[in-house]
Amino acid sequence: MNIPNTVKIDGMEYEVIKTDETLTNDNMVCRGIIEYEHRKIKLNTLCQDEQGMKRTLLHEIIHGIVRERHFDFKAEEELVVDELAKGFYNLLNDNPEMFKEEEKKQGICCYQEEQGSPY
Repeated sequence: MNIPNTVKIDGMEYEVIKTDETLTNDNMVCRGIIEYEHRKIKLNTLCQDEQGMKRTLLHEIIHGIVRERHFDFKAEEELVVDELAKGFYNLLNDNPEMFKEEEKKQGICCYQEEQGSPY
């Protein structure tokens, strides 16, 4: 997994910024923060390594999905988002082949029906 310069969340492009500034939310220091209005995701470089920033990026992306999809977890949102981020991070790292594009062979289709589409 790479940390991109931008990421789209539900069609909205967010800039991803690595920063050494102290990030806070409700007077608590954070590893990352998502600014919905400015469409920015900031990752704190001082309190985590590259692996930590990857997991934090997924955490903030999930916050973005939760907001765009109007989920309402009430007070449990941070716990739900954090556990989902850890699970997705592990999935991506443990199964890298699953997320690589397959080579397309010209003129070969493995499945086709008259009204169906190739899988």
